[in-house]
Amino acid sequence: MLTSFFQCSCTTHLLALQYDKEFKQFYFCFYIFGNLRISLKQKLRYIWKILTTGEIYADQVVLTKKDAMRMANLIFAEHVKNAK
Repeated sequence: MLTSFFQCSCTTHLLALQYDKEFKQFYFCFYIFGNLRISLKQKLRYIWKILTTGEIYADQVVLTKKDAMRMANLIFAEHVKNAK
C-alpha cells in the first residue's frame, strides 16, 4: 500500500494518504499528536483503540478512485486559480 504523509501547519495533526491497489480505493487517515489538552477519558479511549485494533488514527475517510480524482482536480484548480 502506497502511503504519503502531510503534516498540518499547526503541527498537532497529520494526514496520511494511502492507496489500496487491490480495492482501488484511497484512504485518508487523520492523526492527532502533540500537546493537545484532552481529558483522561479521551486518552484512555485512544489507548484502547490502539491496543484493540492496532490503528492510531483519529478518523478515516475512504474514497473511490473517481472521488479522489474529483478532489485532486478541485485542489489543483484552486491552486492554479490562486497562483495567478
